[in-house]
Amino acid sequence: MKPIPVLATLCYNRGDLSIRMLQSIDYPINKLVIVDNAVDESIVAANDYARSHFDNVVVFNPGFDKPNPVNLGFSGGFNWAIRHHMDDWILLVGSDVQFHPGQLQLIFEYYEYHKKDSPPMGLVNTSYGWNVQG
Repeated sequence: MKPIPVLATLCYNRGDLSIRMLQSIDYPINKLVIVDNAVDESIVAANDYARSHFDNVVVFNPGFDKPNPVNLGFSGGFNWAIRHHMDDWILLVGSDVQFHPGQLQLIFEYYEYHKKDSPPMGLVNTSYGWNVQG
């Protein structure tokens, strides 16, 4: 089974949602990129979870070495991930997404089928279902 090259996600003080998203990943990925736009204890726990369950994890905290917190925002965070970790392709995922079983495989297969299209595929919406309540 060929893996998804890069899955990138943004986090903002809701580590519980990040962990739930990570737990729903049922397809291999080569690299997991996490952009921490705001960090609290729940995000630290989510990053620890990611590092213990995935082999190649990159965590970027844009405010780590700054006197004040830095939030790159939605587009800024994903642009950073694309600029620094682009591979054959990259899957951008909000931390509040919860994948249905088999959904990542369908996304991968869709990409494989359409990868030579012109222009290349940009957006895939599979109606993940957003549920903050869990």
